[in-house]
Amino acid sequence: MNRTVLGVFFAAMLTMTACSHSPSQAGSATPTGPAPSASASPRVAAGGVENLVVAESVRLSLISAYASHRQISETDISGTAPHSVYYAIDHSTGIHWAIASFTPSPSASQSVRTDYQNDALTAMFQRQPGAAWSVADPGEPSICSWVKYFPSSVLTAWNIPAQPSACPNEATGTGAVPVLGRPWGPGVKGYGEIRPTEINNNGDATSFVRNISWDSWGGEQAVGHGTAYYVAPNQSSAQATPQAATVVAFMLAACGGKTAYGAVEWYFPQHGGHFSSSSYRDTCSGTYVGNAP
Repeated sequence: MNRTVLGVFFAAMLTMTACSHSPSQAGSATPTGPAPSASASPRVAAGGVENLVVAESVRLSLISAYASHRQISETDISGTAPHSVYYAIDHSTGIHWAIASFTPSPSASQSVRTDYQNDALTAMFQRQPGAAWSVADPGEPSICSWVKYFPSSVLTAWNIPAQPSACPNEATGTGAVPVLGRPWGPGVKGYGEIRPTEINNNGDATSFVRNISWDSWGGEQAVGHGTAYYVAPNQSSAQATPQAATVVAFMLAACGGKTAYGAVEWYFPQHGGHFSSSSYRDTCSGTYVGNAP
Protein backbone atom coordinates (compact mmCIF):
# COMPACT_ATOMS: atom_id res chain seq x y z
CA MET A 1 0.00 0.00 0.00
CA ASN A 2 1.65 3.26 -1.04
CA ARG A 3 1.95 6.21 1.32
CA THR A 4 -0.90 8.12 -0.33
CA VAL A 5 -3.33 5.23 -0.03
CA LEU A 6 -2.24 4.49 3.52
CA GLY A 7 -2.69 8.14 4.45
CA VAL A 8 -6.16 8.22 2.92
CA PHE A 9 -7.08 5.08 4.84
CA PHE A 10 -5.86 6.51 8.16
CA ALA A 11 -7.74 9.73 7.49
CA ALA A 12 -10.91 7.79 6.79
CA MET A 13 -10.50 5.76 9.96
CA LEU A 14 -9.91 8.93 11.93
CA THR A 15 -13.19 10.37 10.66
CA MET A 16 -15.04 7.16 11.53
CA THR A 17 -13.65 7.14 15.05
CA ALA A 18 -14.04 10.84 15.81
CA CYS A 19 -15.96 10.10 19.00
CA SER A 20 -13.30 7.81 20.44
CA HIS A 21 -10.04 8.50 18.63
CA SER A 22 -9.17 12.17 18.59
CA PRO A 23 -6.18 13.62 16.69
CA SER A 24 -4.36 13.98 20.00
CA GLN A 25 -4.66 10.22 20.42
CA ALA A 26 -3.54 9.43 16.92
CA GLY A 27 -0.03 10.81 17.07
CA SER A 28 2.08 13.86 16.46
CA ALA A 29 5.14 14.60 14.41
CA THR A 30 7.36 14.83 17.47
CA PRO A 31 7.59 12.46 20.44
CA THR A 32 7.81 15.38 22.84
CA GLY A 33 4.54 17.04 21.86
CA PRO A 34 1.65 17.71 24.21
CA ALA A 35 0.00 14.78 25.97
CA PRO A 36 -3.35 13.65 24.58
CA SER A 37 -6.49 15.14 25.99
CA ALA A 38 -7.70 13.45 29.16
CA SER A 39 -11.27 14.08 28.06
CA ALA A 40 -11.04 11.66 25.14
CA SER A 41 -13.61 8.90 25.65
CA PRO A 42 -12.36 5.28 25.47
CA ARG A 43 -14.58 2.86 23.57
CA VAL A 44 -15.14 -0.73 24.74
CA ALA A 45 -16.00 -3.12 21.92
CA ALA A 46 -17.59 -6.55 22.12
CA GLY A 47 -15.14 -9.01 23.65
CA GLY A 48 -13.88 -6.60 26.28
CA VAL A 49 -11.46 -4.66 24.04
CA GLU A 50 -11.01 -1.00 25.00
CA ASN A 51 -9.73 1.66 22.63
CA LEU A 52 -7.23 3.63 24.72
CA VAL A 53 -5.91 7.17 24.76
CA VAL A 54 -2.28 7.21 23.61
CA ALA A 55 -0.30 8.76 26.46
CA GLU A 56 3.10 10.24 25.71
CA SER A 57 4.78 7.44 27.67
CA VAL A 58 3.09 4.89 25.40
CA ARG A 59 4.16 6.75 22.27
CA LEU A 60 7.76 6.84 23.47
CA SER A 61 7.68 3.14 24.36
CA LEU A 62 6.51 2.32 20.82
CA ILE A 63 9.35 4.38 19.36
CA SER A 64 11.85 2.59 21.59
CA ALA A 65 10.48 -0.86 20.75
CA TYR A 66 10.44 -0.09 17.03
CA ALA A 67 14.01 1.23 17.05
CA SER A 68 15.18 -1.90 18.87
CA HIS A 69 13.29 -4.12 16.43
CA ARG A 70 14.85 -2.38 13.42
CA GLN A 71 18.25 -2.17 15.12
CA ILE A 72 18.45 1.58 14.56
CA SER A 73 18.99 4.47 16.94
CA GLU A 74 15.99 6.13 18.54
CA THR A 75 17.50 9.40 17.32
CA ASP A 76 16.73 8.23 13.76
CA ILE A 77 13.03 8.66 14.55
CA SER A 78 11.48 12.09 15.09
CA GLY A 79 8.15 10.71 16.29
CA THR A 80 4.92 9.06 15.22
CA ALA A 81 3.23 10.12 12.00
CA PRO A 82 0.03 12.17 12.38
CA HIS A 83 -3.12 10.11 12.89
CA SER A 84 -1.21 6.82 12.70
CA VAL A 85 -1.29 5.42 16.26
CA TYR A 86 -4.01 3.03 17.35
CA TYR A 87 -3.85 1.57 20.87
CA ALA A 88 -6.09 -0.85 22.76
CA ILE A 89 -6.24 -3.44 25.54
CA ASP A 90 -8.09 -6.73 25.52
CA HIS A 91 -9.32 -6.98 29.12
CA SER A 92 -10.03 -10.71 28.72
CA THR A 93 -6.34 -11.48 28.14
CA GLY A 94 -4.57 -8.37 29.46
CA ILE A 95 -2.81 -8.00 26.09
CA HIS A 96 -2.15 -4.50 24.72
CA TRP A 97 -2.22 -3.94 20.94
CA ALA A 98 -1.02 -1.04 18.81
CA ILE A 99 -0.31 0.16 15.28
CA ALA A 100 2.05 3.06 14.60
CA SER A 101 3.86 4.72 11.72
CA PHE A 102 7.02 6.72 12.31
CA THR A 103 8.75 9.67 10.68
CA PRO A 104 12.53 9.90 10.31
CA SER A 105 14.52 12.64 12.00
CA PRO A 106 16.62 15.10 9.96
CA SER A 107 19.73 13.25 11.16
CA ALA A 108 18.40 9.79 10.22
CA SER A 109 20.61 7.51 8.19
CA GLN A 110 20.04 7.19 4.46
CA SER A 111 18.70 3.65 4.88
CA VAL A 112 16.05 4.85 7.35
CA ARG A 113 15.00 7.67 5.02
CA THR A 114 14.83 5.21 2.12
CA ASP A 115 12.63 2.89 4.18
CA TYR A 116 10.34 5.84 4.91
CA GLN A 117 9.97 6.50 1.20
CA ASN A 118 9.14 2.80 0.74
CA ASP A 119 6.47 2.81 3.47
CA ALA A 120 8.62 0.62 5.73
CA LEU A 121 8.31 2.69 8.91
CA THR A 122 5.00 1.19 10.03
CA ALA A 123 4.77 -1.60 12.60
CA MET A 124 2.29 -3.70 14.57
CA PHE A 125 2.71 -4.17 18.29
CA GLN A 126 1.59 -6.62 20.95
CA ARG A 127 2.43 -6.55 24.67
CA GLN A 128 1.70 -9.47 26.97
CA PRO A 129 0.98 -8.68 30.66
CA GLY A 130 4.22 -7.79 32.41
CA ALA A 131 6.26 -8.05 29.22
CA ALA A 132 7.84 -5.65 26.73
CA TRP A 133 6.35 -4.81 23.33
CA SER A 134 6.82 -7.39 20.59
CA VAL A 135 6.99 -5.88 17.10
CA ALA A 136 5.96 -7.22 13.69
CA ASP A 137 6.41 -5.67 10.25
CA PRO A 138 3.29 -5.48 8.06
CA GLY A 139 3.27 -6.87 4.56
CA GLU A 140 1.57 -5.47 1.49
CA PRO A 141 -1.02 -4.15 1.62
CA SER A 142 -0.71 -3.16 5.27
CA ILE A 143 -4.38 -3.52 6.11
CA CYS A 144 -4.30 -7.21 5.10
CA SER A 145 -1.47 -7.77 7.57
CA TRP A 146 -3.55 -6.12 10.28
CA VAL A 147 -6.36 -8.60 9.62
CA LYS A 148 -3.94 -11.49 10.13
CA TYR A 149 -2.17 -10.00 13.15
CA PHE A 150 -4.88 -8.39 15.27
CA PRO A 151 -7.92 -10.12 16.79
CA SER A 152 -11.12 -9.03 15.07
CA SER A 153 -12.38 -7.53 18.36
CA VAL A 154 -9.38 -5.17 18.40
CA LEU A 155 -10.04 -4.07 14.82
CA THR A 156 -13.69 -3.51 15.77
CA ALA A 157 -12.65 -1.24 18.65
CA TRP A 158 -10.58 0.78 16.18
CA ASN A 159 -13.38 0.84 13.58
CA ILE A 160 -11.09 -0.92 11.12
CA PRO A 161 -12.93 -3.43 8.90
CA ALA A 162 -12.13 -7.01 9.88
CA GLN A 163 -12.61 -8.16 6.28
CA PRO A 164 -11.69 -5.27 3.95
CA SER A 165 -12.41 -5.59 0.26
CA ALA A 166 -8.67 -5.29 -0.46
CA CYS A 167 -8.11 -8.72 1.13
CA PRO A 168 -11.26 -10.82 0.68
CA ASN A 169 -11.87 -13.80 2.95
CA GLU A 170 -8.65 -13.50 4.97
CA ALA A 171 -10.50 -12.70 8.18
CA THR A 172 -12.67 -15.80 7.89
CA GLY A 173 -9.97 -18.17 6.72
CA THR A 174 -11.72 -19.05 3.45
CA GLY A 175 -8.83 -17.72 1.40
CA ALA A 176 -5.13 -18.54 1.49
CA VAL A 177 -4.56 -17.62 5.14
CA PRO A 178 -4.76 -20.83 7.18
CA VAL A 179 -6.89 -21.27 10.26
CA LEU A 180 -6.14 -23.63 13.14
CA GLY A 181 -8.16 -26.72 12.20
CA ARG A 182 -11.82 -26.49 13.11
CA PRO A 183 -13.89 -26.63 16.31
CA TRP A 184 -13.92 -30.41 16.82
CA GLY A 185 -15.76 -30.69 20.14
CA PRO A 186 -17.86 -28.87 22.72
CA GLY A 187 -16.11 -26.22 24.77
CA VAL A 188 -12.93 -26.10 22.69
CA LYS A 189 -11.43 -22.69 21.92
CA GLY A 190 -9.07 -21.31 19.29
CA TYR A 191 -9.86 -23.87 16.61
CA GLY A 192 -11.09 -22.47 13.30
CA GLU A 193 -9.36 -19.16 14.06
CA ILE A 194 -6.41 -17.24 12.65
CA ARG A 195 -3.71 -16.55 15.27
CA PRO A 196 -5.82 -17.65 18.26
CA THR A 197 -4.73 -16.13 21.57
CA GLU A 198 -5.98 -19.23 23.42
CA ILE A 199 -6.10 -22.92 22.47
CA ASN A 200 -8.30 -24.92 24.82
CA ASN A 201 -9.09 -28.62 24.47
CA ASN A 202 -11.69 -28.48 27.26
CA GLY A 203 -9.90 -30.87 29.60
CA ASP A 204 -7.84 -30.47 32.76
CA ALA A 205 -5.37 -27.66 33.43
CA THR A 206 -2.82 -29.16 31.03
CA SER A 207 -5.26 -29.04 28.09
CA PHE A 208 -4.95 -25.35 27.26
CA VAL A 209 -2.44 -22.64 26.47
CA ARG A 210 -3.34 -18.97 26.88
CA ASN A 211 -2.01 -15.48 26.13
CA ILE A 212 -0.45 -16.69 22.88
CA SER A 213 1.64 -14.23 20.90
CA TRP A 214 2.44 -15.54 17.43
CA ASP A 215 5.85 -14.83 15.89
CA SER A 216 4.67 -16.12 12.52
CA TRP A 217 1.54 -17.33 10.76
CA GLY A 218 0.84 -18.51 7.24
CA GLY A 219 4.01 -20.48 6.43
CA GLU A 220 4.68 -24.20 6.76
CA GLN A 221 4.82 -23.71 10.52
CA ALA A 222 3.35 -21.05 12.79
CA VAL A 223 5.27 -20.44 16.01
CA GLY A 224 3.97 -18.65 19.08
CA HIS A 225 4.57 -18.24 22.78
CA GLY A 226 2.05 -18.44 25.59
CA THR A 227 1.38 -19.79 29.06
CA ALA A 228 0.45 -23.42 29.74
CA TYR A 229 0.50 -25.73 32.76
CA TYR A 230 3.62 -27.86 33.18
CA VAL A 231 3.61 -31.20 34.98
CA ALA A 232 7.04 -32.08 36.37
CA PRO A 233 8.28 -35.69 36.40
CA ASN A 234 6.56 -37.84 39.05
CA GLN A 235 3.84 -35.23 39.55
CA SER A 236 0.13 -35.36 38.80
CA SER A 237 -1.78 -32.86 36.71
CA ALA A 238 -3.18 -31.44 39.96
CA GLN A 239 0.38 -30.26 40.76
CA ALA A 240 0.87 -28.53 37.41
CA THR A 241 2.19 -24.97 37.46
CA PRO A 242 1.78 -22.21 34.81
CA GLN A 243 4.93 -21.86 32.73
CA ALA A 244 6.06 -20.21 29.49
CA ALA A 245 5.40 -22.52 26.55
CA THR A 246 6.25 -22.55 22.85
CA VAL A 247 3.33 -23.33 20.52
CA VAL A 248 3.75 -24.77 17.02
CA ALA A 249 0.97 -25.18 14.46
CA PHE A 250 1.94 -27.18 11.38
CA MET A 251 0.85 -29.76 8.76
CA LEU A 252 -1.03 -27.52 6.30
CA ALA A 253 -4.06 -29.33 4.89
CA ALA A 254 -7.71 -28.89 3.95
CA CYS A 255 -10.05 -29.03 6.95
CA GLY A 256 -13.74 -28.23 6.83
CA GLY A 257 -13.33 -26.73 3.37
CA LYS A 258 -10.62 -24.29 4.51
CA THR A 259 -6.84 -24.18 4.38
CA ALA A 260 -5.77 -25.05 7.91
CA TYR A 261 -2.96 -26.10 10.17
CA GLY A 262 -3.89 -29.73 10.80
CA ALA A 263 -1.70 -30.19 13.86
CA VAL A 264 -0.67 -28.25 16.95
CA GLU A 265 1.53 -28.93 19.93
CA TRP A 266 3.15 -26.96 22.72
CA TYR A 267 6.18 -27.66 24.85
CA PHE A 268 8.42 -26.18 27.53
CA PRO A 269 11.97 -25.45 26.24
CA GLN A 270 13.16 -24.46 29.72
CA HIS A 271 12.51 -28.07 30.81
CA GLY A 272 14.19 -29.68 27.81
CA GLY A 273 11.09 -29.83 25.63
CA HIS A 274 11.42 -29.55 21.86
CA PHE A 275 9.26 -29.64 18.76
CA SER A 276 8.34 -33.09 17.45
CA SER A 277 6.25 -33.57 14.34
CA SER A 278 5.28 -37.08 15.51
CA SER A 279 3.35 -36.02 18.64
CA TYR A 280 0.53 -33.54 18.23
CA ARG A 281 -3.18 -32.75 18.49
CA ASP A 282 -5.00 -33.35 15.22
CA THR A 283 -6.83 -30.02 14.93
CA CYS A 284 -9.44 -31.34 12.52
CA SER A 285 -10.54 -34.46 14.45
CA GLY A 286 -9.38 -33.57 17.97
CA THR A 287 -7.53 -36.87 18.41
CA TYR A 288 -4.01 -36.98 19.85
CA VAL A 289 -1.31 -38.56 17.71
CA GLY A 290 1.88 -40.03 19.21
CA ASN A 291 2.81 -40.10 22.86
CA ALA A 292 0.11 -38.75 25.17
CA PRO A 293 0.88 -35.21 26.38
